[in-house]
Amino acid sequence: MGTTTLLSGECQLTKNGAPAGKSVSTLAYDQDLGFFKVITAGNIWMSFKTGQISGAQVFVTGAIVKKHHVSIVVKFATGDEYGMDFVAQNEASAMTAKEWIDNLARIGRVNTDIQNLAKVREKVPMSEVGKVLAKHGLPNSPADSVRMTELMIASGGLDGVVEGDTFVSRQAKQREVVNYQVVSSFDIGKNGLITLKCPSCGSPVQMRDSSPTKKCDYCSTEFMVPKRVLDLL
Repeated sequence: MGTTTLLSGECQLTKNGAPAGKSVSTLAYDQDLGFFKVITAGNIWMSFKTGQISGAQVFVTGAIVKKHHVSIVVKFATGDEYGMDFVAQNEASAMTAKEWIDNLARIGRVNTDIQNLAKVREKVPMSEVGKVLAKHGLPNSPADSVRMTELMIASGGLDGVVEGDTFVSRQAKQREVVNYQVVSSFDIGKNGLITLKCPSCGSPVQMRDSSPTKKCDYCSTEFMVPKRVLDLL
């Protein structure tokens, strides 16, 4: 996706409310890595994530010769707060930069909400992702929900895969594989009944029908039954 330049020009800097100098700088957004960077004299002077922006606004100075400003306040974990007052080339560029910042901040809040869903649920339906997108005023069709989830997976925000209309965490996928391997061993009793071992507690689970999934009577764990076992029924 590359890097998008949002503002370029004179920038007045403050640190914790005190003036900290002026420079000609560029504010850009790295879409691949997901962070803003302020470039001064060809070097990255500062970088920050969307979630570190505590405020952004557009204002105008000058009665005759108007200057359009974009003011951004960034707060770091150290407690230091930096203010950047960029002078935009014109009103359109100022509004475009502000729109970018607002939209990225909105996406940042969406990412946080989806991550919180995935922390408590190993499988998250795309319909739930759509509700989060709608809550923050973003496009929320099933395709939009899948796209947002896949972007979060690609960027490392989520650890798992999209299967159909559901996000499945890596832990859940690994558990499915382990469960399949564990129950692939079985015993056939003298009465002809097939007995599996619960992959969670080890208790015997008898095969009384051809359902591909079983539930342990002792610990309520649900697990998959291998096809080669089902073929014996």
